[in-house]
Amino acid sequence: MDNLPDSNLPLLASPSPDSNDRVKGRVKTKHKKVAFLLAMGYPVSIVAKETGLSESRIYHLLSDTYSFVNSEINRILNENLRTHDLILGNLYFEALHHLDKMLESSDMKERDEAIDHIINVLTTRS
Repeated sequence: MDNLPDSNLPLLASPSPDSNDRVKGRVKTKHKKVAFLLAMGYPVSIVAKETGLSESRIYHLLSDTYSFVNSEINRILNENLRTHDLILGNLYFEALHHLDKMLESSDMKERDEAIDHIINVLTTRS
């Protein structure tokens, strides 16, 4: 990861509503970076190297359920889930639109293929 600059961390700008300004200044920036890296799935050892904090300090921050770091992790994950839900919804819409065009086709082979796709989707979802 080679010392990620803060410019690579776009989600760090908006404050967490649960933080209540308990953490300020340079510490807040470092805690936001810890939260971002953990939310992105990096192991504690890499987060410790990137932020300059010890692994035990990171585990201590995570052990407090109401810590600034935990509230930031939750905020980042919620934003990412909303984004992924929108992307997935758009993909489903495009797939359904494509299947609809295939069903309206005059080519019987294309219609059969669309029906096969629909059956596969229904059987894998059940």
